[in-house]
Amino acid sequence: MEDFSKYNQAWIKRALDPKTPTTDAMETIKSANAELDGMHIVFPTIRRMGGKLVQLDNDTALEIAKQKKDYVTFDSANEALNFSRSLSKAIGSARQNNKRLK
Repeated sequence: MEDFSKYNQAWIKRALDPKTPTTDAMETIKSANAELDGMHIVFPTIRRMGGKLVQLDNDTALEIAKQKKDYVTFDSANEALNFSRSLSKAIGSARQNNKRLK
């Protein structure tokens, strides 16, 4: 499994931390992929805003990611998709393990 600790994006760290809140639907992030300047990027569509998690549409989420420069870049769309899938699995595992400890 990929080592996500090497990524400095706050949204990745938050999502992997089982102590952080989720949405009413028990989600901590949803990611989306886009092409930006010839690179493929992954960015969150659920962000912590005003102290709570907010689901954004892809266009708004992309604009915020570009402003904050907190997306992850890849050479291909396939790499970006694989990253998203791996991150989702890692989040699920981290949060499931935390439930078992309680």
